[in-house]
Amino acid sequence: MKKWIQLTRPKTLLTGLAPVILAYGHLLNQEKIIDYKLCILTVICVILLQVGSNLANDLYDGMRGIDSDERLGPRRSTSKGDINPKTLKFITFFVFASAFLIGTIISFYSGIEIFLIGFLSLIVAFAYTGGPYPLSYFALGELLAFIFFGSVAVCGVYFIQDNSITTHLFFASFMPGFFSAALMSLNNYRDIHTDKKTQKKTIAIYLGEEKSKYLTILFIILGTLTGYFFNSNTQIPALILPTILSILSISFIYKTPHSEKLNKGLGLISLTNFIWCLSFLLTSGITNA
Repeated sequence: MKKWIQLTRPKTLLTGLAPVILAYGHLLNQEKIIDYKLCILTVICVILLQVGSNLANDLYDGMRGIDSDERLGPRRSTSKGDINPKTLKFITFFVFASAFLIGTIISFYSGIEIFLIGFLSLIVAFAYTGGPYPLSYFALGELLAFIFFGSVAVCGVYFIQDNSITTHLFFASFMPGFFSAALMSLNNYRDIHTDKKTQKKTIAIYLGEEKSKYLTILFIILGTLTGYFFNSNTQIPALILPTILSILSISFIYKTPHSEKLNKGLGLISLTNFIWCLSFLLTSGITNA
């Protein structure tokens, strides 16, 4: 059971839930009526998409030999032979099928727009490492993370409840987008040397080790600034914890040498992203209580 739990990469679920939380924060801030049935279905669908993507990542990177013994990242079950690839492939497609079913139910209440967005999200989640032309092998990781964990996720969740999208919401959605891009950037920075030995291409490989480290820091700074300008609610005390976490994340990336110790930064950035979004949700709920 433990190996299956590790396969889902529980820490990454915070990254998937952060934009959902931010969207509901903006709904509360604007005193919109929330359908909690759709809320629960949305959370389940997002978790399934995240887990499905993680499973596909382990499966297809392992099958292509991307995850070698030299890799600094967490243990991968497929490459280590911990799990039968056929079993993992079945579970992966089952998870994606479940996400598709729930997404279809949500779109029945919210419109064809949500079905199209959800279907596109599912395709990208799978094609990130699956299929004949995996998107992550063409230096698209940071861009896709920014788009789909930012504007697509936040605006999509908001649209499910209100059938509308505001300009302010669109720019506010950049916050989890930048933090997610930072997460992807750190992941590629960590794997830069092992990725060079494969057919995989990343921005980190093109930039080099030092510049890719500073790109990760830049993404964290941009996410933090977006939080101040679009997701602060002018509640100064609520900004203290997320600001501290942003500073800690930047400091950690800057000071930590290129080694497996960088893995701790993934959890720290995920937590920073989640707390920024959660702080806006909580202040919105208290303000409008």
